[in-house]
Amino acid sequence: MAVEGLSFHKIDPPPALSPFVECFWVLDHSSPSSGLSNHLVFPDGGIDLCVKWERYRGSQRLDKSPYVSGLALSSRAEPLSEVRFICGARFRPTLGAELFGIGGSDATQSFIPLDALWKNEGELLVERIVAAPSPLECLRNMATILEERLPRLLRIDPVLSRAARLMEDRHGAVSIAEIESLGLGARGLRRKFDRIFGINPKTYCRILRFSHAVDLARLADPRDWADVAVSAGYYDQSHFIQDFQEFSGTTPDRHFARVDPVRFFQYGDLASF
Repeated sequence: MAVEGLSFHKIDPPPALSPFVECFWVLDHSSPSSGLSNHLVFPDGGIDLCVKWERYRGSQRLDKSPYVSGLALSSRAEPLSEVRFICGARFRPTLGAELFGIGGSDATQSFIPLDALWKNEGELLVERIVAAPSPLECLRNMATILEERLPRLLRIDPVLSRAARLMEDRHGAVSIAEIESLGLGARGLRRKFDRIFGINPKTYCRILRFSHAVDLARLADPRDWADVAVSAGYYDQSHFIQDFQEFSGTTPDRHFARVDPVRFFQYGDLASF
């Protein structure tokens, strides 16, 4: 479904967080009273810390505690009725799972309140995030809290982190030999992925390739599915369409015919947003 007045702002993290946080982001819905609209969210290989920050009809309303959105295996419709802003931090997947103490099936297709994950200190951290007077301050508060937790992030398995980063940088096009050159064998990689995500590395790479193909398709004008498929690393167009149907529930033609593109803005750092 097309969504009126929807834009997505992507902001680079502070340097200290860049090895762990891919970006901070804000989904800005300028017409929150426009009806029961949904925004279709595709799997992209990320784990996010999200908060619905809204200032609507002159008063701040917080409908939901900050929550961790796990690794998605299929598309979902995000309801936007009366929602003005959603703020978030996108983590590199293995790091996000380890930071929040989730693993296995809990790390996929999940929405877990932050205060439930961080327990005793959770309520205080939640208050620091949601009390922000603006979306920008909400992101800054997230960044400050995450920087305070850097010692925990630095304890995360460095070899697994390098392997996952290689998969991300290559959009899933990674050979077993390249993984093993990092010091992690194929069997060990499968065990670690199963422990953290409850999925195997091959599925994770498929998600990364699919997400890359969707990004290429959004930018293409005109769209040629054979070109998109080859550019994203698929064998051919039919292979791409098969994955698109599995992860999104529809075909590329049907999806892009009914969904208006979301306006996208890139900012170099939090200060420039």
